[in-house]
Amino acid sequence: MKSIGNYAFSNCEGLDEISIPNTVTSIGHDAFAYTSLRSLQLPSQLESIGYSIIYGVKGVPEITIPKTVQSMYSYGGNGDGPFAGSGVKEAVFENGISKVPNDAFRKCTTLEKVAIPDSVTEIGSYAFSNCTALQNIKFGNNIQTMGKNVLENCDCITAYCNYFSNSVINCVDWGVSFSPSDEKFLDNENKIIDRSSSMYYANTDNLSASGVLPFSIKFTAKKKWKGELSNQKITTYIPKYCDLVEDSIYVNGELSTKYSYNNNSRRLTVSFSGDSCDLTYSVNVRSKEKIVSYAYVSAYKEGKSVTENIGTINEEFNGLTLNVADIVSSSDIEISGIANSSTEVDLYIDGTKKQTVTSLKNGSYRATVSIDSPVDGYPYTIEARSKDEYDNEISVLKNVIYQQKSADLDSLVLEYYEHSTKKQVDMLADSNSKSAIYFMPGTEYTFKADISNAENLENVYITSTRNNEKKVMEAIYDSTSGLYVASGYFDPENTSYVPGIIGIEYLTKNEEVVASENYDITPIINISNVKDTSNVTYSKNTKDEVEAVIDLSDTFKDIGNGEVKASIKYIDTTAGTSLSEIKDIVGIGQTALEYLIPGENNEKYIMNLDMSDEDNIIMLLYDVTDSGLTIADKVVSMKLDFANFSDDGYGKLFDISQRIGNISKVASFAYQTYGIYSDYNDLLKEIDKSTVISDKAGAKKKALELRQDQVAFLALTTVLPLLVAGSTMAGPALIFSGLLAVMTGVSGFFWDSRVANIKEQSFKLKWIIDPSGYVYDVDTDEKIEDASVTAYWIPYDDTDNFWKNKPSTDTYGIKWDASEYEQLNPMRTNIDGKYAWDVPEGWWRVKCEKEGYEIYWTDWMTVPPVQTDVNIGLKKLGQAEITPSSTPIAAPSPTPTSKPTVTPKPTTKPTIKSTSSGNQSTVKKPKKISSLKVKA
Repeated sequence: MKSIGNYAFSNCEGLDEISIPNTVTSIGHDAFAYTSLRSLQLPSQLESIGYSIIYGVKGVPEITIPKTVQSMYSYGGNGDGPFAGSGVKEAVFENGISKVPNDAFRKCTTLEKVAIPDSVTEIGSYAFSNCTALQNIKFGNNIQTMGKNVLENCDCITAYCNYFSNSVINCVDWGVSFSPSDEKFLDNENKIIDRSSSMYYANTDNLSASGVLPFSIKFTAKKKWKGELSNQKITTYIPKYCDLVEDSIYVNGELSTKYSYNNNSRRLTVSFSGDSCDLTYSVNVRSKEKIVSYAYVSAYKEGKSVTENIGTINEEFNGLTLNVADIVSSSDIEISGIANSSTEVDLYIDGTKKQTVTSLKNGSYRATVSIDSPVDGYPYTIEARSKDEYDNEISVLKNVIYQQKSADLDSLVLEYYEHSTKKQVDMLADSNSKSAIYFMPGTEYTFKADISNAENLENVYITSTRNNEKKVMEAIYDSTSGLYVASGYFDPENTSYVPGIIGIEYLTKNEEVVASENYDITPIINISNVKDTSNVTYSKNTKDEVEAVIDLSDTFKDIGNGEVKASIKYIDTTAGTSLSEIKDIVGIGQTALEYLIPGENNEKYIMNLDMSDEDNIIMLLYDVTDSGLTIADKVVSMKLDFANFSDDGYGKLFDISQRIGNISKVASFAYQTYGIYSDYNDLLKEIDKSTVISDKAGAKKKALELRQDQVAFLALTTVLPLLVAGSTMAGPALIFSGLLAVMTGVSGFFWDSRVANIKEQSFKLKWIIDPSGYVYDVDTDEKIEDASVTAYWIPYDDTDNFWKNKPSTDTYGIKWDASEYEQLNPMRTNIDGKYAWDVPEGWWRVKCEKEGYEIYWTDWMTVPPVQTDVNIGLKKLGQAEITPSSTPIAAPSPTPTSKPTVTPKPTTKPTIKSTSSGNQSTVKKPKKISSLKVKA
């Protein structure tokens, strides 16, 4: 049997399973349409599949496409694909298949998850077009070609791919959201990029310093391919809402004119020759949106064109951030974050305003707020309020637990080497007193953390988050020094990785929660601050059953009627009532979640949780025997009826809980005490960032499950303190502890995946990728270490002629206050003579001093463009005058004895003239600013 024809088994309603011989190579359209199939195993030799083969079949949730498949057809060439109209939710392509055919899953509107192996090099046109439910697609590492409209109308999708793969290029071009996959990039000798000395980087931490964002691209070919490449080009995507600064494009230190920029595709392409290229350019950022970009190299190798992705940028920007530890042991809480530049930030604790700080000109702010008479174990709400760039009110808040004996980070030191010189950075120091770090590929980093009260810590991790990707180094306790030490690379596969935001995370030893009637819920009642029971009306109140109406209208004033009907009761099983009968009586449906949880004295319990009705939360908890999990004698049920609470049922409670301080604090206290991940949206982001979790779609399902548990828990903690304040029933404690045990069990998945850790505050490092210049001896050409360089500034004043009127050599400007930008001025050159700043717009010059050398002043220069070649040659005192052999520089001016007054004449910022043809724009070479480079 070679084929199955069109409509072969169509409308065979009793056909619920079928075995297809492996000899079958083709299946015709509608072959199994409108049958009762529960699964479909496609034959191993299958080559072609017709359209709508299981149309109307809802019982086949998964499908595996054999590696032999070459063609998958759609109706009329542009309609329903092979699995349109079916119930397929998950698709897997067998490893070994080289191409995903055109129309493969076109119009499969139930498809949610797709996995594509590394063997695939091409994805055909419309392969997943109009898969409107598609949420997760995992791309392999070797995809070189994608057809048109592959993900058309897939609006809910997140693509998972390695950031070095070419799949990222398509995601960016199509505007598809993407995150890092767990797949390692597989390098080999035939690839041309030397990953140890190639990189793509944007210093997004300093974006707000001037509104100009610099990018750096470094490419080096592998030794095998040196001298073997031709027609070399680097192409990079200019992020949306950014404007390319066209006179900022430098190749190997020289202003480039060999480039093209397509306004529609937003692609900048630069040609170069040789085996390496250093490309820098800048953009003006018009709006603080997500910065998404890529850079790839293309060249001819052995007569064939190759394209390889150098790197990816996928950075989030938030209008207001709040960094604070999850748990603190001091009443003085250190807070930091990012706000709009030079904007007031109001800081609150539990709704009481504590302090107002003004963000620096680079947007960062830092403050210390104090808790009045802190209570051990109590969760406090920290809130920051400010205004965005459009003068809109914005705020962000976080719950912080105060624990006297909690682990506390006392110090965190970074150690690394610049060549043979050991350097140290105190990560807890103020940002404007930290030394800059000159990035060199292949450099290992060592972090040493001093943590007090560390008895309950199980693991400690140092993390680096960049491009929405979190990389981890585990810190090991060193008994000799008493420190936790992490050493090596964040990414051993890519030693040119530039670390991002540094964080320290703890995994704590959490006490196991067991279901118990003896669970002490007193702390919950105390945190809820229940003063009386006047808003609770009991209809039943015995040791076996409590039933009441709780009126929360005064608490939730914006929802109208706020009644919740609550009932908790023990169910008598002595009459021989079966479990299925009990579930029917209570109202537990077939879609209810079911958990096996531990109880006291080695007992076991099963909890059923049914939230299928938005007006009702139903829980059933019963103990089971060790054998067969059959029902025993202890059954308790709880029902919370939100029909009269609001139009949105219990969902409304979850939405507004953060505004109701004590209610959210109860949940926060329990979550922190037992290590339960609290924020669903934050958890999804952590899953996306993780490079450890292999099944991200499965992890998100687990997260959704945890969220449902949390909704039930929040509802329970809202009504329970009021309900039990006038009752002596033990059932509430059993239900409460059982649900806690459920959530700790689900959260265990995220502990194991290093996602649900307690987080200390994060730290920014000042990486310098393309230094502004270096200082050297004009006689010996050797670099000068520890020279003092000072920046002087004439700020841009928005006048028409500012940029045309160059200041004279005897105008000093004002000494730049770098502390407003968390930098140092003056600063000292490193072992390579290098120095660098990230500065705002205006005219700039640099003064350089070193004992035994003449003082030197550079010529005036403008920023923008980014100046990356301001190299200064110093002459030793008493030597003869040396005539420079390159661009002349103004003679050094005497050091001013007092700060001069700057009176710049108004001028106009130069306009770059260009000629355009279609979408291409060719920029004429502007007059080059003095390179400021002197050699004997």
